[in-house]
Amino acid sequence: MNKKFLFSLSFILASLCLSLSAMSQNFYMAEHTGQSIHYAVDRKNPDCVKIINDFLSNQNYMLLRNSVILSPVAEYQGKTYKVTTISREAFAKAQDLKEITITAGITTIEKNAFADCKKLHTLTLYNLRTIGDKAFAGCTALQSVVIFSSQIPTLGKDVFPIENANMTLYVPDSAVPDYKKSEFSKYFSNILPTSKLGK
Repeated sequence: MNKKFLFSLSFILASLCLSLSAMSQNFYMAEHTGQSIHYAVDRKNPDCVKIINDFLSNQNYMLLRNSVILSPVAEYQGKTYKVTTISREAFAKAQDLKEITITAGITTIEKNAFADCKKLHTLTLYNLRTIGDKAFAGCTALQSVVIFSSQIPTLGKDVFPIENANMTLYVPDSAVPDYKKSEFSKYFSNILPTSKLGK
């Protein structure tokens, strides 16, 4: 065998080992609701995980549900991880998704995370800090967004669809004036207190 061939073979084997090592840091968690979420361990913080796109099916569910509540923790092989981030394109084009609740503890939604979820109409957020570019772009059915936090999340570019003229944002009563002065006012002409939810 010549040196060039041996070098190429070594490079391929090293790449394969790195890929397998990365794969070992990914796992699925099937919940009683039937949803199966794909997670990746955060290399910078091994006690935390990100929700990522399922690269095999290009969807984040084995059994897709219309209504999903994303848990702030994930358990795998006897270890409990904190769920902190919804990675880019994690739920993009999830065509059956209608309602999603992102619970406290998940603080970041990355770019295009829910892009083109055409049936998504209700979004509930808790202590979110950052929403990336075009996170909900193309979500043309979106009608109601509820944020249970007085701390206004930082928004990227073109986060929500501007063609939804009747979208309503519900925020804590005391935070309504602040949200009306924020970037959210570009997307929501109706910003109401959470005390009016369901009325």
